[in-house]
Parts: sequence; C-alpha cells; structure tokens
Amino acid sequence: MAKFLVFDLYGPFQSWGQQAVNVTRPTDAYPTKSGVLGLVAAALGIPREQEAEHQRLQRSLGYGVCTLSTGHLARDYHTVQMPESRRKLTHHTRKSELSDPGNLKTILTQRDYRGDAFYVVALWQQNHDAPLEAIAHALKSPTFYLSLGRRSCVPCLPLGPTLREADTLAQAFKDHVAAYAEKKAAPLRPLLRQLQPWPKDEAHSFRTAWDSFPHHGMDQHLHIETRRDGPGSKTAWTFSNRSEHVGFLNLPSPYSKIKEA
Repeated sequence: MAKFLVFDLYGPFQSWGQQAVNVTRPTDAYPTKSGVLGLVAAALGIPREQEAEHQRLQRSLGYGVCTLSTGHLARDYHTVQMPESRRKLTHHTRKSELSDPGNLKTILTQRDYRGDAFYVVALWQQNHDAPLEAIAHALKSPTFYLSLGRRSCVPCLPLGPTLREADTLAQAFKDHVAAYAEKKAAPLRPLLRQLQPWPKDEAHSFRTAWDSFPHHGMDQHLHIETRRDGPGSKTAWTFSNRSEHVGFLNLPSPYSKIKEA
C-alpha cells in the first residue's frame, strides 16, 4: 500500500512548455513534471532563486498525470520588447532589460495554449524530504499564487488535493475519479460532463504518463519516453532529461453512480 497526493488541474488556458524554437513557444498535450512541481513550490513558498529546494522536490517526488480532456489548441501572438545584445552586458531582471528605451527592439512571438483541458495529477514520496501532508495543505492555502504553466494561466477550480492510499498508481487515479460522484463534487459535474462525457457513461480509456513505479497497474503500457523537464536551473531556465512511462488507463464513468437530488 502506497500513499498518493491526487489533485485536479483545470483552467480556460494552460501551457506546459516544450523546448522553445526561435520565437515559437509550444505547449505539451499534458502537464510536465517540472511545471507541476513549480506549482507545488509556489504553494510552499519556495522562491525561484532557491534552486537547491527545487531540485530537492524533483528528487523527492514521483509524478503521474492522467489526461481526462486534452481540450483544444489555442495560439496567441505577442509583440515582445527586448534589448539589442551588447558585449559584456548581462541583464538579470526584466527591469534592467527595459532600462534603456533607445536600445529596445520588438519581435513577434507565437505562444501555444491548451484550452479547456482537464488533468488529474498524482504525486508520491520517493524519499521523506517532501511530506505529502504539507504539500496538500499548501495547495489549499498557497503562499504564492498558482499558475498552470504560465503566469497568465490561472486555475479556475479548486485543486482539491486529496491524500489516498492505494496498491497501485492506477487505483489512486480510479478512486479520485470515482469521488466525482460524491455530493461534495456536485459543482464539478456539469463542467466535467461537458469536457469528457464518457460515451454511454461506460468505462473509457485515458492517456496516462508517470515516473517509474513498481506497481503502476495501468491497463496498457505503451513505451518509455525521454522528456527534457528534469532537474536543472530554475533561474537559468535549463532542464535535464528524465524517463517517463506512457500508457492508457480505463476509468469507469462516475456519472453512473450519481443519484441526482
């Protein structure tokens, strides 16, 4: 039996960065581990500059995500001001970059988002440096405001962090989704029905990704991917490679258990 911290991520827009190419800022189809742990760090009040604490979170927590709805891809165009490069001059803040208006140039960037996407995230301890109880409390009462990949992308529902004990990661996801049928989840039901209707209210297969876990319990394990969102420097925006398992999980519809008043 293992303990998991499971919570929901939903917002009108989310953006979980992939490797940027020139002026294009793509988004992945589901939350990255580095992005979600950045959200956890914000809830705990860990500033970006405390890199050792961010790397400790990366080492201490296992990560899994189940995609209930991929939403739709949205693309935005930005004009961004940035200074002309100068030898031996490094800007450490945005304020410093904008300090000389005569040295600014404007570039056009393209940024991608996921609209109306809904994800269920599970975290578990890989050592005892990151107690799940403290993280659950912080997600309910965060120190810094939370965002879904970018500062402009804010959660529009409570994350609902819940501590669950289960034999497998798959069972933790199933128990969390089954809880949508409970009375306290009533405000969530109309939204979830619209995003993921569960055809004929029967079991449906959902794409799931997770860190290595001895008893994952997924219905289908497809392959292992290399993702570039492992521990790196938060201030320098650098990342390392990590391995991620990908598969599918069949989730029974919670709607069949709902007895509307």
